[in-house]
Amino acid sequence: MDKFWSGCGAIRKSVFEEIGGFNEQFARPSIEDIELGMRLKEARYPIGSLPHIQVQHTKRWTLRNLVNTDVFQRGIPWTRLMLRAGKVQNDLNVSRRQQICVFIAGLIVVALAVMTWFQPAIILAPIPFIALLQFTDRQANHHGIRRYTRWVAAATLLALTACCLVWQPLLALVLLGVVAVGAINHESLTFLMNAGGIPFVILCLPLHVIYYVYCGFSFAVGNLYHLFGIPFFKETQVEQEGQLAEWA
Repeated sequence: MDKFWSGCGAIRKSVFEEIGGFNEQFARPSIEDIELGMRLKEARYPIGSLPHIQVQHTKRWTLRNLVNTDVFQRGIPWTRLMLRAGKVQNDLNVSRRQQICVFIAGLIVVALAVMTWFQPAIILAPIPFIALLQFTDRQANHHGIRRYTRWVAAATLLALTACCLVWQPLLALVLLGVVAVGAINHESLTFLMNAGGIPFVILCLPLHVIYYVYCGFSFAVGNLYHLFGIPFFKETQVEQEGQLAEWA
């Protein structure tokens, strides 16, 4: 295992101090724990997991702050960190299976873009789905989503899908991609079904696809930042600003 997660992790004080603790040079709080894990591996310290220990990381999520956090505080900086280290590891969120899902999500976006080119009204197709997810998300955060509400939301999602397929049969290609993502993540979806039932997992499936879409976006933006040499750590940024001041 090559990653360390501070949300549910423990490290000996002597080791933590030996490798310099968390890196405080990040421009904004983000993936200090992942970077710490990389230095632990470089120092040849083992990182293990104990699956029998279950921890609940209590945090209030909304769809908006989930996407914002995953893109700007995880996806982009993690991509830059991997590129800075010179390798993309086949592990956890960047495993081959996850990379395949990002590729499929990209194909879904491309398919929608091509269909929109020939039938512009298709650009409106994702709107009711996103509105439904936003409504369900708001209900869950403000009132607590009840079982019958999940069933109504899941049934509405399936009805919207059927209407879209009747309206434009080629959207079956998009549905095929969604099903493929679900099949690859069957273990995760099984866990979610056990936790919240069938309607819950139906609602979570499109969120999986949205997740992989913005993962691909994060990876692309992280590569652009790396390509153009945009500073990653604060000390690098200060050095570059000092050089610009001297040149001025």
